[in-house]
Amino acid sequence: MTHQTCRRFFPLGRGIALCALLALAGAAYAQTDILSAAANSTLTTITIKGTGLQPPSGKPTVSLGGYTLGVGANSNDVQIVAALPPGLKPGTYNLEVTANGAANFDVTIGSDGPTGPAGPAGPAGPAGPAGPQGAPGTSISLPFIGTVSSADGAAFTVVNTAGVGVGVLGGVTGGVGQQAIGALGGGGSGVTTGGPAFSGTGGIGITPGDGIDVTGAAVGTSSYSYEYEGGSGVSATGGPPDPYKPAVRALMPLEGLAT
Repeated sequence: MTHQTCRRFFPLGRGIALCALLALAGAAYAQTDILSAAANSTLTTITIKGTGLQPPSGKPTVSLGGYTLGVGANSNDVQIVAALPPGLKPGTYNLEVTANGAANFDVTIGSDGPTGPAGPAGPAGPAGPAGPQGAPGTSISLPFIGTVSSADGAAFTVVNTAGVGVGVLGGVTGGVGQQAIGALGGGGSGVTTGGPAFSGTGGIGITPGDGIDVTGAAVGTSSYSYEYEGGSGVSATGGPPDPYKPAVRALMPLEGLAT
């Protein structure tokens, strides 16, 4: 009953006091609302917490699925303890409390059921921000000079499964072109043989590859238009002090011919 209604029906002072008393009585019975519900470990009772769980008179009515539960004497406006029926099977039930209106709540009794099937994949989310820059990879600073002692393998190995393994181009110093590759074979001891500067084996195929394939430079011209001869395909000098050591040695696979 509102304050204006009270003044209409009870214009005297004691009517105002009666209206205040009625307002307090209405406030004491809030709308029923269930905040939580849980059964005990032995599945004998269920504790319900909320607001407005106590009606103006008598006990609230509590039902779980198709069962009507007995409400304990110690229930109050914010908590109800009700007895569960024996042999209640695990599952999710609709809990209903009727006190100052009715309130419903889904409660799971016993263990959870098996996991359901996975739902469909949701839409892709927006792209996230770019991550931090990674650490720099392995690189070689030029000029590079390295030393290693490995009797089981080469000091430097390059494998290209689709093209040229190593491409090298010599530069120009003081107007003079420099060699693309400068190599020195390993020196032997006093009773052994020094290693070759270059050692090449041709690849196997329908037509076998050359061990070393060298092409001399084409004819060039200077700024004064004087023509020069092309460079040699191979330029070699035999090692001293043996004047008969050949500058180039070639071995035929079958005949072992040396020139």
